[in-house]
Amino acid sequence: MQTLQRVGYVSQRLGISTTVVSKMARRGDFEGVEVKLGKNRRFDPAALEEWIRKGGKPLPFGWANKPNATTRPMRKGQSRPAGEVG
Repeated sequence: MQTLQRVGYVSQRLGISTTVVSKMARRGDFEGVEVKLGKNRRFDPAALEEWIRKGGKPLPFGWANKPNATTRPMRKGQSRPAGEVG
């Protein structure tokens, strides 16, 4: 196993901000890639590459490899359509 990496590594590898990486990790998008060490999050580089290879893909607001990852962040003053959960 390679050395576990921090959020900044994932951010650079995916070309997204560390804030987006953290939000994705909290949502569970990095299942099998993320390791929690107390309050800290670390990521296995080999597992991240495999995650990307198996379908991790860029979306307008970040990366995801969930089949129906279409929810976008809300803009200020915007409301969600009826029945949509976010």
